[in-house]
Amino acid sequence: MSLPPLVTPPARPLALEPAETFALPRTVGQMVGEGRARDAVLDRALRPADLDPSAVGPVEAIWIPLWRVKGSADSFSLDLVTTLETIRRAPDAIALGGPGRRPPDSRRRTERTTRRTTRPVGGFSHHDGTLSVLARRAFPIDPGLTLAMPEADLVLAAEAKLDPVATVLPDLPREDATEAAELALRRRGEPSSALIAHVRTHVSDARLVFYPLYVVRYRYGGEAVDGGPSIFFAAVSGTTGKVVASHHPSAFSSALGRIGRWFDRR
Repeated sequence: MSLPPLVTPPARPLALEPAETFALPRTVGQMVGEGRARDAVLDRALRPADLDPSAVGPVEAIWIPLWRVKGSADSFSLDLVTTLETIRRAPDAIALGGPGRRPPDSRRRTERTTRRTTRPVGGFSHHDGTLSVLARRAFPIDPGLTLAMPEADLVLAAEAKLDPVATVLPDLPREDATEAAELALRRRGEPSSALIAHVRTHVSDARLVFYPLYVVRYRYGGEAVDGGPSIFFAAVSGTTGKVVASHHPSAFSSALGRIGRWFDRR
């Protein structure tokens, strides 16, 4: 079963400046990358039992565009926390007859009282980091914001000799990428609950980087999905060999299907 093209030209591609366009070199070889991508689909413990291996398409070595955004968030928060404190008070020795004497009432016990205390909490905090923002709108494969792209490993895209047929061109401007990164930084800096909270974000650098992937896609419409067939995928990093993005049928439905088949064989 054929699959639609994964790499297509955008309606409004960005104008790329060669001196400001970078790439992360592909360090995982083709044989290893293709094997790990196929294993991410066919060796999954909760893959659908009725998945036909012949439905899995070929592994595609592509480059996706990412904005590597470096920034920070400084926040101040103030909240009130209420705590309950239990105070124990022993019986007065004089009232009980003095030291060494038998108390008049030996059944008298230690008194306990509860005190409610409200105190202010909060202060300043600082968060910084490097985020990855997908630079192509409506692209099905998004590795997320935490993809590692060490600055020391970056090279100019012209030096990496990217294959134009396998390169996804960007269409997300720098301004939109920094806005998305600032929103993510703000969420990191905001406290979960506070009476007063103020967060200030700052972006110090934003670079366009082409990131290498090994992608395998497959069409599936069996017992683990509702409705008609859909396209699923697994994407392996071309620098670490690890799965960085995936979309598979429901693991819960796949497990139910396997359990049902086990009972059918009994």
